[in-house]
Formats: sequence, C-alpha cells, structure tokens
Amino acid sequence: MPKNGVFLGEFCPDDIKWLADNGFDFLIGSSNDRFIALCRKYKIEPWTCLGTFNPPTKSPEYLCVSINGERKEWFSSGCPNNPDVINFSLEKFEKAAEKDVSGIFCDGVRFASPASGLEAFFTCFCKHCEKKAQEYNVDFERMKKDISTLYKRCKEGIPLIESSVSLTPSVVLSYFVSMPGVCDWLFFKKKVIADFVEKLSKIVRPKDKRLGGYFFSPCLSVFVGQDYSILSRYIDICSPMLYRNTREKGSIAPINTELQAISEWAENEKNPQWILDFTGLSSKIITKSDFLRKGISIEDTVRETLIAKHLIGKKSRLIPILWWKDTKIRKTIREVIKAGASGIQIFWYTKETRRFIKSKLKRCL
Repeated sequence: MPKNGVFLGEFCPDDIKWLADNGFDFLIGSSNDRFIALCRKYKIEPWTCLGTFNPPTKSPEYLCVSINGERKEWFSSGCPNNPDVINFSLEKFEKAAEKDVSGIFCDGVRFASPASGLEAFFTCFCKHCEKKAQEYNVDFERMKKDISTLYKRCKEGIPLIESSVSLTPSVVLSYFVSMPGVCDWLFFKKKVIADFVEKLSKIVRPKDKRLGGYFFSPCLSVFVGQDYSILSRYIDICSPMLYRNTREKGSIAPINTELQAISEWAENEKNPQWILDFTGLSSKIITKSDFLRKGISIEDTVRETLIAKHLIGKKSRLIPILWWKDTKIRKTIREVIKAGASGIQIFWYTKETRRFIKSKLKRCL
C-alpha cells in the first residue's frame, strides 16, 4: 500500500522519475495511457482522480435547488440525487477502473460547502432530493422549514451558531435538537453520500483497484455530508484536505477559507471566535481577515489528523493531502505523520510548483 503521493498537473517524464526516486510512492493524475505507462516504467503507482457529481451537460436541470428555489452550481457539480448525474458518474468510474491504474480517488463526493456561497450551501431541495428523503423516512417539509429559519438568520447577519451557544457542546446539541429539521438535513446529506460511495466501491474494488477519497477536514465534514466513520468502510485511502493557510479568498476545501466564508456571513458579529469554538479549533484568529492572513495553526492541523485517525480506525489508511504553499510544509508533514497518518500527499505538482517541491521536500519524506 502506498505512503506518499503527489497530485500531478503538468509534468514531463523526468518529473515522474524524480518523484519516484525521492520518496513518493504514488501519483494522482489523468487516466491517459502516457501517464500510466510512465508511472509503470519508473515503478510508481498511477492513480486517477475523478470529479464525482459533475453533470453530463451544462443544463440547469442538473443543478441543486437552494432553499429559495433557485438553481445553484457548486464546484462544477450537480445534485447528488439526480439520476442522470449519478449514472454519468458511475459510468466514468466504470471506465476508469478498466485502465491499468492502481486506484481511483473520488473528488467532490459531497454536498456544497460554505465557500461555494450561502445559497449554494443551503441545498438541495429539488424533486429528486424530496423523493430520496421519502425513501429515508425523512420529513422533507420539516427539513425545509428549519433550514429556511437557519438560512434567514445567516442572511440577516446573525452567526450560524451564536457565541453564547458555541462555547459548550451540550448547549450546541440542545440548539440543534430544537431545530429537528436541521438534524434531518445533516443526516440526509451524510446518508446520501455514504450510499453513493458504497456504489462506487462495488464498481472499483471488484476490478482489483483501490478507492480513495478526498474529504473535508473533520471539523468541516459534517457540513458537506461526509461521515468518516461510515465512508471508511468503502474507502481504501482516506485523504482529508488539510489545507491550513491558503491565501485565496473563496477557495473550496481549505480549512481557513471555508471558515472565513462562514464568518463573513455573520455581518453583525465582528469577532469570529464563535466559529472556532464551534469547530473546536484553537488557532489565534482575532479578526475575520486573520483566516486568510494567518491561516490555521499546525497544532489544529494535528488535531484534525488525530480526529480523522480515530474516526476511520483500522478500516482504511489515512493519507492527508497538504497544500504546497504551506510556509512551514516540512514541519506540517512531520507533525501530521507523528499524529498517526500513514503518509501524505502534496497538492499539487506543476511547472510553477516543481522547484518548490524539489527544494523543500527532497529530504523530508
């Protein structure tokens, strides 16, 4: 089983040879024959990565429906319950599994995240989701009612979880229990994603291929429907996206940019401490701009690694993916490995990042 990998963008044959010679065991790239042949030549495992809920066309009918009834695109994805979106995805994975790859990573296997926007986040309420809710015995109308209440709070600039609530886990629990439709929504999303990943597993694993998954960090995963403890039953490699200090506002998946997006919804609350309390993070964030300026601490990244390790147990391997621009990448790698990760991945390898990776990581793995 591989340990250290790189998400590959632009490359030449010498790049793959260098990565194979310098501590990397697998590469995530396309499923084209040239990439696979080069990996096999230099004895490094070729993996491919597929977007999960990309719709078959750009028709609006495939998009999620917000709590306001508007069609919303997120991460180039459609509704995870749309039959055409599902079938299109399953066919992609079926074809990729026929290739000479070692495994397939699924990306975007979730619902919309906060950084995709307030309206996109509060989805999906289309007819396909209503039908699926009925299958799960979830009260769809109750779900819509309480999510509408929560959405309106955010729209009015009130924190998703007020500071007086976020401090104490038992009070947070009481808060959500008072809005059972919100609990329904969170359960519904994680059930939909778990059932879909199980389908992917039944396609990929029987062909002697492994299945990997890119997941939001544990403190964010509840928002997007990713339950580590369930998904690890079907995933061979669990890769939390522990991007801690991305500077680009609105970036999808980094811990700091997702939390920054949530904090910005709360226009009436200048202090973002409430979202740190709610997610259990201890990073020294004083203002909302600190999420981008300072990022999340290595200590919190370690904490997220420990939680992920606990949630997946021994069912799959934990190989977090880290952002190449991490200014303390060597220390981050060391601490994440100490916390129990089986290895790491780096996102990503291109002409721009080649020199950085070769200079910073050569003796780090």
